[in-house]
Amino acid sequence: MVLILHRMTMPLLRKISLRSKLSDYLWKCVCICTTFHLVCLGWLMFRAQSFGQIRSFLFQMLVDLKPDPAIYPQLIKLFFCLSLLTVVQVFKERTNDPYTILNWPPLIRGGIYLIVLLSIIIGGVQGGQEFIYFQF
Repeated sequence: MVLILHRMTMPLLRKISLRSKLSDYLWKCVCICTTFHLVCLGWLMFRAQSFGQIRSFLFQMLVDLKPDPAIYPQLIKLFFCLSLLTVVQVFKERTNDPYTILNWPPLIRGGIYLIVLLSIIIGGVQGGQEFIYFQF
C-alpha cells in the first residue's frame, strides 16, 4: 500500500518541486509510521482468538478512544524510556555515524548504559507469563 501511494505521489512531487530534505524526511516518517501500524495490525490478527475479537479490538482502537486510567503509570514509564533512547538516536542521526556513542568518553557512555539498564529494571514488567510463541 505504501509503495502504491509512493508511486502515485512521485509525479506530483516532481511537478511541484517538493523534493527537498524536508519532503524526504516527511516521507520517511510516513513510511515508518505506516510500517509500524501494519505490523501492529498483523500482530493483532495473529493474537486474536476470532474475527469477532479482531473487530472488537479495532473498534476499541479506532472509535472507542477512552483509555483505561490504570495504563497511565505504564505510559509514563514508556515515555521516559523512549525519551532516553530518542536522545541517543538523535545524536546518531546528526553525526551520521551509527557508532557515535562508541566514540563518547567511557564515563558518559557507561552512564547512558546504566540509565537504560536501570530504566528497564525499574520500569519493566513485574511478574511474568509464558511468551506467546512458546505455546506452539
